[in-house]
This record gives sequence, structure tokens and C-alpha cells, in this order.
Amino acid sequence: QAYPLIVLLLVLLPFFYFVALGMANSHYDKGMALAREGRVQEADMSLVTARRLTPSDDRVLIAHADLYRHAIAVLPPDEFAGKKALYEEALWLLDQAQQANSLRALTFLVRGRLYQQNPVFAGENGNELAAESFRRALALNPRLFEGRMEYVSLLLQAGKKDEALQSMDEGVRHYYPNMPDLIPFYSLTAKLRREAGRVE
Repeated sequence: QAYPLIVLLLVLLPFFYFVALGMANSHYDKGMALAREGRVQEADMSLVTARRLTPSDDRVLIAHADLYRHAIAVLPPDEFAGKKALYEEALWLLDQAQQANSLRALTFLVRGRLYQQNPVFAGENGNELAAESFRRALALNPRLFEGRMEYVSLLLQAGKKDEALQSMDEGVRHYYPNMPDLIPFYSLTAKLRREAGRVE
């Protein structure tokens, strides 16, 4: 009698897995759409549900961490405790995402932005932590041009113009689809080259 039950369970397990995966994707998509509309609390609820259904999905973990990064920015300045709690939760989510998939560049990009945008919580070496995170992101995906610009911004703040230009030179060697967002990227590269005496 136990054998047929075991067989039935083995047959149903993949079914339940794919049902849970489909539901998680639905909540993930809903959460992303709500986040784009600025409906942070509703997006949070959707992403929490997605995480419960697929706790090791690094996409959901990263999206949730990034949502909290945005939430920190919109909280009033006197909500220090709330901002700190969100910051720490975002770091924990990124740690979980990194454990689930250490090769996802977006994890390190969001981590770098979290450090860079929250110097009060990141501490004295916050810029160094951010720069290291951006470096790791670019090592995994050198075509993350927005992350490269954020990394170069930190280098320029530190007076490291040669390293900044080297990074931009590396970035422009890669292929990118034609999009307006690339204009500041190429403009900054041209500016740094002119300042270095390179006219190309």
C-alpha cells in the first residue's frame, strides 16, 4: 500500500514545484511592475510572497534588495531607524542572492549602489566597499555601462583619473545596442580622453 503512495508523491512533486515556480514568477512580475509605479509597500508584499514560494531565486532576492534601496531614499530624514533596518535587510538579501548565484553581476551592482548611496550606514570605507562591488560586477559583466559610470565616478572623486579613463576605455570596447542611455557613457569617455590629451 505504501508503494503506490510513494509513486504518486514522486509524480506530483514536479507538478507542485512548477506550480510554485509559476506563482512565484507571477508575484515577481507584479512586484516589479508595482515598484516601477512607486507603490513600494504593495511591491514589498508581492516580493515577500515570491520569496516564500522560491526562497533561493536570486532574481527575487536582488529585486527585493533594490526595492529597499529605493525605499531608503524616499523615507524622511528623521526615519533613521527605519532606514537602517532597510539597509541591513537589503544587505542580508544580497548576501542570500550571492550564495544562491555568485555569478550574477546585478547582485554586486545593487550592493555597490547601496553602499554608495548610504555613507552613514556603510561607514568610513563605504566608497571603497562600493568601488569593490562595482569592480566585481564589471568583472562578471563588462557591458554594465551604468555601473561602470558609477564606478568611474568614485575613481574621479578619489582623484584617480588614469584609472577612470582606463575603465572607460575598457567599457567602450564592448558592443552595446543602440539606445539613448549610452549618450552620457560615450560623452564621459570623450571628456576624459580630451582631458588626458587624447583627441580621437
